[in-house]
Amino acid sequence: MAKEIEELKKDCESYTEKLERMKSATNHVTPEEKEKVKNSRGHGLIRASLPELKDLSSSMTTSEMAKEIEELKKDCESYTEKLERMKSATNHVTPEEKEKVCSEQKLYCREWTPLSLQATELLDAILEGYPKSKKQFFEEVGIETDEEHNVVLPAAL
Repeated sequence: MAKEIEELKKDCESYTEKLERMKSATNHVTPEEKEKVKNSRGHGLIRASLPELKDLSSSMTTSEMAKEIEELKKDCESYTEKLERMKSATNHVTPEEKEKVCSEQKLYCREWTPLSLQATELLDAILEGYPKSKKQFFEEVGIETDEEHNVVLPAAL
C-alpha cells in the first residue's frame, strides 16, 4: 500500500510539473505570436498537445491527490488495526456457541433424510398421472435435487 502511495505521489508531481510547464508556455505567448503560430506549421504542434493539456487539466490537482493519499493512509491504518485485532484474538467462538451450532446441525441432519424421502414419495405420486418425464416435470416446476448438485449429508461434528 505504501508503494502505491509513493507511486501516486510521483505521478501527481509529474502531472503537476507538466501542467505548470504548459500553463507557463501559454501565458508568455502574445496575440501576435499566437496568430503567427496559427498560420504556420506549428499550429499542428499545438493541436497535438491539446489532448495532453485536456488530460492534465481534467486530472486531479495536487491538493486533491494529497487528500486522496491521506484517505488511503487512514483506510490502510484502519485495516491494519483490524487485521492485528483478528490475529491477536485466540478464541473467536465460545464453547457454548460451538455446542449450539453442533446440536442444530445434528437436528437438521436427522430431519433431512425423512423429509427427503417424504418429498420423493409425494413427487412420485404426482408423476404417476403426469404425461411427461420426471426430468421435464422437475424443470417445469423448478425443483432441484440433491443429486443434481452432488449434495451429501454432512458428517456430524
